Amino acid sequence: KENQLNSDFHLRIGINTGKVLFKRKKSETNVFDEVIDIASHIQAIAQPEQIVITEAVYNQLKDITGFKPSSKSSEINIPTYTWNL
Repeated sequence: KENQLNSDFHLRIGINTGKVLFKRKKSETNVFDEVIDIASHIQAIAQPEQIVITEAVYNQLKDITGFKPSSKSSEINIPTYTWNL
């Protein structure tokens, strides 16, 4: 579809994997865990048009070419990998 915002649209994506705590109360659903917190942090360090993944995700996707090791961020102390869109 045509971009109806009439401005550039740039994605920053952070992906992590692992177990999470899922709670449902009546009409409200909440998901908690460090896995989500880490995904949020790596999304924040991603550049526009870039996907940042954790090492756990990389180990599952390493046969896909294009991922490169990232420089370590002071915000998180885990290995990450990037892929530019």
